[in-house]
Amino acid sequence: MPVAAKINAAHPVSPETRLAHERLKALLADDAGSLDDLAAQVHARMTLRALTCSKDVAVTRFDSVDAVRELPMPSSCFREQDTELQKFYGIRMVRALLARPAPRPMKASGLQA
Repeated sequence: MPVAAKINAAHPVSPETRLAHERLKALLADDAGSLDDLAAQVHARMTLRALTCSKDVAVTRFDSVDAVRELPMPSSCFREQDTELQKFYGIRMVRALLARPAPRPMKASGLQA
């Protein structure tokens, strides 16, 4: 297991962040390309989250998830990173909603030239 994956398993994202991720995945369910792009971006951001919050601690490839959980890592850093992930999910959700067609057709205006 990669070091970043161990750190993220030891310190999982908040329930709000996980919910935002699931909502965005459900919104993009009909577009495989967007889902693949989202998965790549989330993987990069989760790696960044793990490495940012563990910069003062040495985590080796032989450490277990339980051993990583016991290391002194600031929980405030993980909360800040989760907030940034939620912002990312919000922006992607707005982008996906704006790309969709209008929910109902626009009405014709009274004045036409």
